[in-house]
Amino acid sequence: MRLSVVTTMYASAAHLEELHRRLKQAIGPLFPAFETVFVDDGSPDDSLAIAKGFLQQGGRVKIVVLSRNFGHHAAMLTGLAHASGDLVFMIDSDLEEPPEVFAQLLDVMRAAPPEELVDLVYSVQRRRLGSLAKRAGGALFYPLFNLLSPVDLPGNLLNARLMTRRYLDALLSHHERQPFLSGLMRITGFRQVGVAVDKAERCHRTSYSLRKRLRATVVALVSFSDRPLFMVVAAGALLGGLSMLGIAAAIAAVVVERPVPLWLPGVLATGVVGGLIVLSVGIVGLYLGSVLAEVKARPVLVAEVHQNF
Repeated sequence: MRLSVVTTMYASAAHLEELHRRLKQAIGPLFPAFETVFVDDGSPDDSLAIAKGFLQQGGRVKIVVLSRNFGHHAAMLTGLAHASGDLVFMIDSDLEEPPEVFAQLLDVMRAAPPEELVDLVYSVQRRRLGSLAKRAGGALFYPLFNLLSPVDLPGNLLNARLMTRRYLDALLSHHERQPFLSGLMRITGFRQVGVAVDKAERCHRTSYSLRKRLRATVVALVSFSDRPLFMVVAAGALLGGLSMLGIAAAIAAVVVERPVPLWLPGVLATGVVGGLIVLSVGIVGLYLGSVLAEVKARPVLVAEVHQNF
């Protein structure tokens, strides 16, 4: 059985030598002929030059150079598409996820009985590390995503994951231009099992800035959730309905000759018009959301076919 390891490079020069060494130490005894796929995601440092040096050190090394920086998720999907192994292990290059976790993921996959084959073993942080802002952001993102999306995403996901070939082939059936990798991997289906691991806390400055995190959050929510559109429709209908009830109450007050404040009719009329506008925008949004789903063309994935001939 062949194994491929996939990682991406962006400002990774400080970690690549150690990553390469630890991968060989952790995986070599189990899969002596494993291949490592390095994806250069437009790295601004000398990561590419360091990776090219691995080509002369023996072992199977493949380097995929992107024409520019496309982002971590797109780069990782590109690397997965170039992996040839029957098993594929993806991991970040910053060493916050220890390469030695591979053996733990492999044990979980191999321990499953044949009738309950595990196609993806993913890792989650046993305890969330980082600054207060990063911990708070992570603590908010997963509940928010699961609230607004029908996809049930496990919290505190890491990128270290081990997958089978049939799972990877199904994952690569998605062709999104702005992929949210964790969401795509979740909706690909098959049997998925999570493993709690300890993430290393390293003292280097991350290239994943606050702006990139916010953009990734927006992409994730837009790609996997249309519930905000329904919330807009509901809010517009509620606002318009309450305003109409208010108008009816004001008319009833006039009929029974009770005083009505002069400002009230204008406020109620504005509420009706505003509610109808919000409702109309929400309805248009629902149609656009439907168009977006069709444009994404997410495939219907078949796990197995059973027949008696």
